[in-house]
Amino acid sequence: MKEISDKEVLKESLNHPEAFSIIYERYHDKIFSHVYKLVQSVEVAKDVTEETFLKMIKYRKTILKSGAPLDRYIYRMSTNKVFDYFRKEKRQRKVEEKLNIRESIREYSPNPYGTYDEELIEAINNLPEIKRIIVIMYYFEEKNIEEIALILNKGKSTISEVLKEARKDLYKALRKKFGEKA
Repeated sequence: MKEISDKEVLKESLNHPEAFSIIYERYHDKIFSHVYKLVQSVEVAKDVTEETFLKMIKYRKTILKSGAPLDRYIYRMSTNKVFDYFRKEKRQRKVEEKLNIRESIREYSPNPYGTYDEELIEAINNLPEIKRIIVIMYYFEEKNIEEIALILNKGKSTISEVLKEARKDLYKALRKKFGEKA
């Protein structure tokens, strides 16, 4: 039996909203995992993931008209929701409070990166927001430069340059951490 395409399902959901559950089932786990790696909080990841799907329901017609592949669209929407979350978080808390919360999350949540060194995770978490997101998407979600550029709505050369700067920042931070000259 042939699987119905995302576009067909989305089109069908305009007349039969329950059809959207197929899209939800296809993408929920992938989007949750993507968001969790960026925010490192199960509760926030759940909220952002659900907000992403609600936004998709609201903009189904626009998504269909765009002709863009649904997976690219949904990753972009979820990443934008993460940016929204970070902007809101930044306004609500001082930097010190944010660091304390991240430490608590690391202590009580599973490591979203697998078995990587704590020093590397700390260095990644200390990167500026856009660099951190690009590093996570490139190295931990194994997305290529083009995919990241499409998701973040940036040029490929911009993503490459930011990734290059992030690598330098990580190298310096890790060398400093281990007492070597950077």
